[in-house]
Amino acid sequence: MKIALISAYCLDSTMPLAKHLAEQKTNVHLFGIMPKGNQNVYVVDFSKNKQPNGFVQTEIANAQMGKKLCEYLSDLTLKFFIFPGGGKKNFYFRDIYYAWKLSKHVINNKFDIVHLIHTSGRFSLLLMFFLKKQHLIQTLHEITDHSGDTNSSNLKILKQLIKKNIPIIFHSHISKERFFSFRSTVSKDAFNMNLYTMLRFSLYETYMQFLPNIGNNTKQFIEG
Repeated sequence: MKIALISAYCLDSTMPLAKHLAEQKTNVHLFGIMPKGNQNVYVVDFSKNKQPNGFVQTEIANAQMGKKLCEYLSDLTLKFFIFPGGGKKNFYFRDIYYAWKLSKHVINNKFDIVHLIHTSGRFSLLLMFFLKKQHLIQTLHEITDHSGDTNSSNLKILKQLIKKNIPIIFHSHISKERFFSFRSTVSKDAFNMNLYTMLRFSLYETYMQFLPNIGNNTKQFIEG
């Protein structure tokens, strides 16, 4: 099976998922997407060497990740993609172009499943439009923004998930209940519970790749 994981911001939790899927002999391609104005996704940070829109060169990405993280992810294909973002009208048209460019790459690679992880507002909505003929799965990190609000693009994404009956993975019962509550305002159709799965976050193994190589001095390192 050939799977594309397109992750917005949540790379620290998506990388272990990609790694363990690859260990099951799955052909995994992980795409880390981020807006040009915020190129720090915690485990990978291009903010001090900002990259242009489009795919980040492999050499630059590998240098930023470091040897241990590259080795951790060696069984899969990893690419980073920068998109314009921003609220001005000209950014909207640029987002259309770069969403089409990423989607075309995904479509041409003929994946069995395209798994969209988290959302990034307008750009994620555009990706969903261009990838509408693919076998999509969506993981919703949260239903509402941290502020408690949900912007118009993410509301449109939720409506598309409902309209298209796209399978959804939630990370908490609260998120799942909030989605069901919202769904009842959009559709009166009966719930197909087979479309909805609740899976909690696994261990954040990614951060282990940034620990110093202390060998047999673990006890001394921990005790300081």
